[in-house]
Amino acid sequence: MLLSDFVQLPPQEKMVILLHDGVVVGQREDPYGSYYLFQTERFYSEVFYPNGSIDPEAFNLFSGTGPLEPYLECISLESIHS
Repeated sequence: MLLSDFVQLPPQEKMVILLHDGVVVGQREDPYGSYYLFQTERFYSEVFYPNGSIDPEAFNLFSGTGPLEPYLECISLESIHS
């Protein structure tokens, strides 16, 4: 799926696609909630869950490597698809 198509989807459909076609390559927490980093064939998606919520509040979508910086210590190179 292209990033431009993914952006147009509602949150529930985004999660179905990420869970089916993506791989969780990182996870982090801050005082506001939890972040899960998914890699798909064409892009990355950082999904934010606020504390106490079971529904994602935000999807940070990107294709470059700059936004991976907060995850560099926890990403296993074996989990990255080339």
